[in-house]
Amino acid sequence: VNKAIRVELMATKKYLYDSWKSSKSYYRKKYKGVKRLEMFIKWLNFRIQDCIWGNGEKPIKLIVTALTFLIFISIVDTVYFKNPNVISNYVTSLCKSPSIFMGIEKPKEYSSLYLTFITTMRFLGFALFTSMIIKKFNRR
Repeated sequence: VNKAIRVELMATKKYLYDSWKSSKSYYRKKYKGVKRLEMFIKWLNFRIQDCIWGNGEKPIKLIVTALTFLIFISIVDTVYFKNPNVISNYVTSLCKSPSIFMGIEKPKEYSSLYLTFITTMRFLGFALFTSMIIKKFNRR
């Protein structure tokens, strides 16, 4: 079943790409003007989801996304609140980033907007993780 889902995802990826980019007559007749733009947006959305979490089929992509976000938190922490010229500050911030991401530590110097952004990313990450678990272990 998982292999069939992967084949279906590849077919969807190709179809969405061809629907806005292909010069074949079928796609040119079916998708004209604004419809081509709509298909481009659908394709772009599909590609973004594929990069972030592999459309629910590739757990490693979600792990890479989470690690990338932790590195982002540590870089922001170092650049804005510490001396960015000291390498050890990056390591310290990287070690602190999981607790900031999980909401355990809320540095006072962080703005409420930035903390809200981190919280939103945490909720989205857990939602994607939960969806992935349900997809993997549920009977399809």
